[in-house]
Amino acid sequence: MRATRLLLAGIVVLAVACGDDDSGGGDQAGSTAGSSAGSTAGSSAGSSAGGAPVQLEGEVNDEGTGEISGDEVEMELDDYYFGPTFLKAQPGSTVTLELENEGDEAHTFTSDALGVDQEVAAGETASVEVTLPDEGAVRFYCRFHESRGMQGAFFFTEGDTVSTGE
Repeated sequence: MRATRLLLAGIVVLAVACGDDDSGGGDQAGSTAGSSAGSTAGSSAGSSAGGAPVQLEGEVNDEGTGEISGDEVEMELDDYYFGPTFLKAQPGSTVTLELENEGDEAHTFTSDALGVDQEVAAGETASVEVTLPDEGAVRFYCRFHESRGMQGAFFFTEGDTVSTGE
């Protein structure tokens, strides 16, 4: 009887610990060893309302929002996220992305809408120049790890409609 109570207590504790924290609306990413990824699109660290500035379909490992000032920005590629995940920019601007892969695997910076697909080996860096559209938001992702939540977007105004270019 005591063993049954302990088992039930353990199940209750586990259920509470794994409960649905629907604070933002995305599916939570699985845990990844050695990675701080795992937050959802609804829990952006850098956006003003506590949620992602634009909505992306599927899983998003959200590492915050940054703002591009000037014509160059550094972006971290890691296992399995972009940091920052969302980048606020000026419509029509041309931006050079300095990509640094800090992960243990190769990653890509891919955007169908922008016509770019740059692979970056683990521990390596690369530069990519993109010209952003005059309106809306533009999605980017890692071709290898999109299904694991490695995606993000350029945007101009919170709530912009996201173009996938597909």
